[in-house]
Amino acid sequence: RHTDVRGLWVSAWGNLKDGQIVPFLDGNCTLTAGSITVKDGADGYHLCPDDLFFGVRQVNLGTAESRAVTIIREELPISRKNARIHLTVLGLPAGTTEDDYYFTVRGGYVGYNFKGEPVAGVNQIRQTGIFNQRREYATAEAFNIIHCLEGDNNITVDLSRQARDTRAPTPPASANADDQGVD
Repeated sequence: RHTDVRGLWVSAWGNLKDGQIVPFLDGNCTLTAGSITVKDGADGYHLCPDDLFFGVRQVNLGTAESRAVTIIREELPISRKNARIHLTVLGLPAGTTEDDYYFTVRGGYVGYNFKGEPVAGVNQIRQTGIFNQRREYATAEAFNIIHCLEGDNNITVDLSRQARDTRAPTPPASANADDQGVD
């Protein structure tokens, strides 16, 4: 029983579908104790999270001594939570097919707590690509990833060539900086 509670926190999520695991929370859970995490895929990689929207706010309930019930109507703005990424590679050898390559995106966060902060953990997503009209190998569309905290640039993108025999796939290219050279 909490006798000195002056308010409560409301954490709102939108667009939660099947792309992540949403835990059951009991009444004693804090905003940082529970988390929404990415799912494991059948291929050993993680699934992309849904296009998540999020907002959090403290609602003041008045004094703890009051036994009166008050209906509170307050707005809770929500905005896109996760990052979106679209990948493009130039200069692949002529004669290669879309099935010859794939992307892996590695990050250091596996989800979000109910305060909206990324939760640390190893996250690796696999994405296939297509050749566009300019013969660039690219993901078909932008996809969702768990964003990094500001100043914590820990996303690495690898382009790997599919193994056509018993050898492991080979990564001919890897990047952890954007097109401006920023990590």
